[in-house]
Amino acid sequence: TGGLLSMIASHCITRDVLIRYHRGERIRLTHKIVFELSLANFWASFFSPFLSTWMVPKESGAYQAAGNTVSCTAQGLLDCFFYGLSAFMNAALALAYCIIVKRRRKDEARSRRSLFIVL
Repeated sequence: TGGLLSMIASHCITRDVLIRYHRGERIRLTHKIVFELSLANFWASFFSPFLSTWMVPKESGAYQAAGNTVSCTAQGLLDCFFYGLSAFMNAALALAYCIIVKRRRKDEARSRRSLFIVL
């Protein structure tokens, strides 16, 4: 249930930013970072807590194991990628807030430097 709740919360955040984008509103740098963080958290929650042992090989004897070695390896790879991306986006968000607060910068995404932080 924890993975499902995380996926629902990430979906709500992603949806909020997309609604603002489609309305033509300016999307702030912090909103862009939180959007990418939510996408990473959604997929990390999908591949780890939600799918859980479904991707594990049947021969392992794990509860609800229905996969094979390839599906287990793919789940592990995608899990590591999205959790790593999530950690990176958390660090980018902390850096963005540090720059906004410490240097009294505006939360805008007009400069090319903001693109480096988001990517």
